[in-house]
Amino acid sequence: TAMERRAEHQAMREGRAYEPVTMVGQHNAGVIEQRGLRQYIERGTEWLRDAGQRISGRLHAFAATLSGAVDRDRRDAAEAQRQERLVAERTREQAQERQQVQDREKVAEKFRTIAGKREAGGHGYGDHNSDWKATPEALRKAVDAYNGANQHTKDLYIERIQREPQMARAVGQLLHERELVLQRDRGMSR
Repeated sequence: TAMERRAEHQAMREGRAYEPVTMVGQHNAGVIEQRGLRQYIERGTEWLRDAGQRISGRLHAFAATLSGAVDRDRRDAAEAQRQERLVAERTREQAQERQQVQDREKVAEKFRTIAGKREAGGHGYGDHNSDWKATPEALRKAVDAYNGANQHTKDLYIERIQREPQMARAVGQLLHERELVLQRDRGMSR
């Protein structure tokens, strides 16, 4: 009974032998002594205590393994996220770089088109035409210098626009200014 268990625990804490406190407990103790069951009860109790400790040890080991697995999974997930961010950043940088290359190639192509029209004497590209006069002076000089050069020098100039961001920006700015003036002039003539 619960009363007997409390009395037994109290006796163990005080370091004395347990003696039954109820009539039922005293009767059971007498039966145990009379039949010689004490050794079996003690052995069974010891076995239960050992089994409990083994199970407890296994549970602690399992909990530690599980905790380690959870920590490892967290680290793996964090590493995977870091890798994903790096890949996304690298992809974004590559896309940005490709876009910049395309932009520089467009600037070089526009420059080459204007130079080709000027060299061929296309409509609007003569010295006295308003389209040519709308072209910023620096761009006009660059186009005329380009047209006066040999093919190797022309190729180097175009390659430089395509390769060097500063050069492409400078030529692109001049082309943009030209477009703005042409749009303004066309808007006024309507």
